[in-house]
Amino acid sequence: MVHPILAGLLIAIVVFADVWVFDEDQKRWGWLKSWSKPAKLTLFVGITLLFTIFWTVVSLKYV
Repeated sequence: MVHPILAGLLIAIVVFADVWVFDEDQKRWGWLKSWSKPAKLTLFVGITLLFTIFWTVVSLKYV
């Protein structure tokens, strides 16, 4: 089973890399340009939590 903290860390790294490294032309995340920094942070924390919970629940099935 994947530890939830490890899963969250991996998901956060992937989302961070996708937004700030791989999306140079802003085709996927360009709609966030007008958002404030607290709103962006809230969105990314929410995405990380949502996918971490999902990944943890799905991995429990195989334990």
